[in-house]
Amino acid sequence: MRDVAADILRWLEQGDRVVLATLVHVQSSAPRLPGAHWAVSDRGAMTGSISAGCVESDLVEWSSSVLADGGVKTISYDVADATAMRIGLTCGGTIEVLLERFEGDDWRRLLDAVVAGRPAATAVALAPEEIRGCRWFLAGDSWGEGDAELDGAVVAALQRQLERGGSANLELDRRGAKARVFVDTVLPRPRLVIVGATQTAIPLCRFAREVDFEVIVVDPREVYATEERFGAADRIVRE
Repeated sequence: MRDVAADILRWLEQGDRVVLATLVHVQSSAPRLPGAHWAVSDRGAMTGSISAGCVESDLVEWSSSVLADGGVKTISYDVADATAMRIGLTCGGTIEVLLERFEGDDWRRLLDAVVAGRPAATAVALAPEEIRGCRWFLAGDSWGEGDAELDGAVVAALQRQLERGGSANLELDRRGAKARVFVDTVLPRPRLVIVGATQTAIPLCRFAREVDFEVIVVDPREVYATEERFGAADRIVRE
């Protein structure tokens, strides 16, 4: 969620309508792991990635119907077939994607936590169909329009998942049947402290920023610890 949060906030401030895609299941080989996000605005702007380009063009078409009817859709993709003109993955796996409108105060509260660097988690019901799309959120406290039959179990699952990070598909008991719930966490960026503004620290700083570390450079020598040399750093500490 961190990689799409800033773009989504900007679109919402512009008054755009937004559809969020969440990768909720992967079987065998796929470009990205469960919990990956992609979003599209009603102006056609896109951010994030579900499959590194394999299925996003098809998701644009599905997103139009989600914007039109406000519903929630789950779409599965398997191996692409060029002869049949079928969109899918080139790496042999199967994925399941959830599409939903990104709107309301619940999502904005989650985005605020993400942008502020606070740990957060969210869960969504995938089955049965009658509760598909019900959402729960956790960032300090819990909120959302979930399902009364599952609220306690889901909030407990969110708290456990927040301790370990990542995402999980859960099967929970609901009225004697199984409900499928996808749980995902958003943790603060890992932090890298580089002590010494040396020549080798410059590419290390750039690389760490590219792979989503918070980078802090520490060196009391002001002639070396400069913004010109370490423009990729989040913070320079001249002590």
